[in-house]
Amino acid sequence: MRAVAGHRGLLRPRFAVAATVLVLAFLRPDCGRIEELPQRLGAATFGLLSRGVQGVAAAGPVAAAVPMAAPAAVAAAAPVAPPAAQVPEAGPAEAPPATGAEGASGAGGGGPSAGGDAAGGADPGLPDGTPEPARTQVGPHRAERAEAGPARLGSIAHETWVLARPGWDARRLGYLRAGALVPRAERPEHFRGCQGGWFRIEPRGFVCAGPTATLDPSDPLIELTGRPPDLGSLPYPYAMARIPPPPLSARLPTAAEQQRAEPDLGYQRRRAVDHLGRRFGLTTDLELLPLDRARLVEPSAFHGVELSDELTLPLAFVRSRYARRYRPHEKLGVLMPDGILGYREAVGLTGRSRRSGGRDYLEAQGGFFVLADQAVRVDGMATAPGWASAQRRWIDVSLLRQALVAYVGTRPVFATLVSTGADGIQDHRKTHATIQGSFLIHTKHVSTTMDGDERGDEFDLRDVPFVQYFADGYALHGAYWHDDFGTPRSHGCVNLAPLDAAWLFGWTAPAVPAGWHAALSLRGGTLVHIHP
Repeated sequence: MRAVAGHRGLLRPRFAVAATVLVLAFLRPDCGRIEELPQRLGAATFGLLSRGVQGVAAAGPVAAAVPMAAPAAVAAAAPVAPPAAQVPEAGPAEAPPATGAEGASGAGGGGPSAGGDAAGGADPGLPDGTPEPARTQVGPHRAERAEAGPARLGSIAHETWVLARPGWDARRLGYLRAGALVPRAERPEHFRGCQGGWFRIEPRGFVCAGPTATLDPSDPLIELTGRPPDLGSLPYPYAMARIPPPPLSARLPTAAEQQRAEPDLGYQRRRAVDHLGRRFGLTTDLELLPLDRARLVEPSAFHGVELSDELTLPLAFVRSRYARRYRPHEKLGVLMPDGILGYREAVGLTGRSRRSGGRDYLEAQGGFFVLADQAVRVDGMATAPGWASAQRRWIDVSLLRQALVAYVGTRPVFATLVSTGADGIQDHRKTHATIQGSFLIHTKHVSTTMDGDERGDEFDLRDVPFVQYFADGYALHGAYWHDDFGTPRSHGCVNLAPLDAAWLFGWTAPAVPAGWHAALSLRGGTLVHIHP
């Protein structure tokens, strides 16, 4: 993941091909230098903190609050994941944080390097019982939060690391994203290795007040980054770059600077809707994007179903856009059309089937039938695995059915369609297939960047939502760049519709504390079982 502090030089165009998604926040026109990133071929996506930045003139060379990178002592070598065949127990696991990269069609990998000693110790688990959907993170405006309540610590960097004890050699528990405010102790533990002091934060861990964190809740950078991410849907609004791709800037550019960077600026201005000339969006990397060179992303509306006594396994997801209900004719006894079924609609099944007119039908709980070749049938477990005991939460992913089921013990509580590796059940080491085996989730990001430089398959996916790494560069995560759930198409990760990704993110362990952007734990993560 690229740090905000790394930009140098002026007017270096970034070339973003295919999907480019940004996250925007409100920005004043006095926010520092204009810069653009190096040229890059690939699919780029940006999450936007705000779409409200407007105007073409920059007001003077006022420097932006660009945070410094964390001390080098925080960095750690990329760890090695456990063998795929190993079935983790409920206790300590060896699966470390992932740093790999995956392809544009179903991006995986590419999160910040997290260190092999990332999160020892016991982490609070999730309560037992039926899961509740992830809730949208809400709270008062930044200014209101700054005036009331306990002492707060704010993040002023893309990653502000939370450590298990006050020292740079401590294991990592997670990190905060720029703009986050979390409760802190009134006084620091000590100042060794940290000029501003090491402060305990809620619910656990320590942060160094310094280049990446501030004790001032009204810091301009915190006010700049706007509202916290939405944990009930997509974390941010997203935009996709048009072709030719947009330049990225560190402040609102002057008219002359825009003309130099964009030879076709006259055409772009004719398309703009703001009477001042143009509107800009601010990305989560705190870079400005001209919105007339991007389009807002409309995410998939598909979502899975929570299961209960009324709706449980077996069930079917309709996979045809032209599927119908069928009922037996009272006199003839043959199945006759009787209404229309929605595309990817979930239908509870009785478990019985029927053959009529040379075709197979599945009997639904409502007394009607569904054509078997127009639906994906999702059955319960034939034999419970050893880990499906008591109230343990775990996830089952079928590559052939492209289906995911969440369990509490032996009880299914959630089911949906997914998109796994495009190469099916082939060798994941040689193809774009999803790894098979049983793993523990060890690293969770509200959003993170995934990119790759493989020739002919370059991509740059910013703020991929609700990423949950479980092995090497493989993760469960939301996908805003396609709506093909139920069809294999990723480079190995398990793609989920954004609403499903948000639900699972709030249901699995390790839990990400309020205000944090990521959490790491090598113990007690939710088990993910992937099989044909």
